[in-house]
Amino acid sequence: MSESQIIEVISEVRAHAANGVSAEAEFGTPEEYASSFPKSKRRTRGVRVVTAAVLIAIAYGVTVLALMVLFNFDIRAVTGPVTLWPALLIIVLGVLGGFLIDYLRPPPRANRA
Repeated sequence: MSESQIIEVISEVRAHAANGVSAEAEFGTPEEYASSFPKSKRRTRGVRVVTAAVLIAIAYGVTVLALMVLFNFDIRAVTGPVTLWPALLIIVLGVLGGFLIDYLRPPPRANRA
């Protein structure tokens, strides 16, 4: 769930508790209440960076193959003896960048009134 949805649910539970109604009596145990919400995956910025890096690396591989087949161009003249180093470098930098983006991201602020 998104942060705003979580805040909304917590506010609703607190409002019921403030009216003298037991939250557990109204909503059930915390585990039961949590399982009543739909499960959805959230993609972080880091996952998006890794996905983009992998797609770019695949596009590089397809381009290299197409250049070799269609135009008889050998990419090793540009990249050196190892044809897939650029693709490997893109993937490694994407994974590292994605990890750092998620790891160094500051925690979200809650809108507290």
